[in-house]
Amino acid sequence: MRIAKGLLLLGMAALLAASLRAQQHNASHSEIDLALTYTAQHGSVKGGGGFWAQGGGVDLSASAYHGLGVAANVTVTRATSINLSGVNLTLVTATFGPRYTWSHPLATKSGARPMRQLNLFGEALIGEANGADSVLPSAQGAQSSSNSFALRLGGGADITLRHHLAVRMVEASWLRTKLPTAARTYRTTSS
Repeated sequence: MRIAKGLLLLGMAALLAASLRAQQHNASHSEIDLALTYTAQHGSVKGGGGFWAQGGGVDLSASAYHGLGVAANVTVTRATSINLSGVNLTLVTATFGPRYTWSHPLATKSGARPMRQLNLFGEALIGEANGADSVLPSAQGAQSSSNSFALRLGGGADITLRHHLAVRMVEASWLRTKLPTAARTYRTTSS
């Protein structure tokens, strides 16, 4: 988890720098977004079958220049009795990377910034995954936890309701880990 903490600290510094840079160039596009999400993850198991894990996540992003920006995501999910095996899995991922956001006004006040806005985003995040409370094979035998690389590719859509409030309509991503489990690929849906 040290790598994840380092990545998050680096990500927070980059988000702050991006926000300050955006404020210097164009005050109307300088914002940091925070999203709290419910997450449902489908994991596929080697040899067939799959399982569902549920949990939540925190997403922090900042736009720096013409929709280009950075994002950080921490997600925690839990699956109980994978494929009725009695084996559980708690998965914590911490990822950071670039995000592109395209914005389109939906409704405006005369001469003012948009009242409602559609924001579509895509991102490619890397970081660390930690599997815990499970049976994870290793050279020394079975372990209850393990860390690995994580890659998250995805996107979503937000609709701004008020100046400081938006609803994430949909978010979908593909998560790849190198955990020593039968399940390494996850399809994630957040809302």
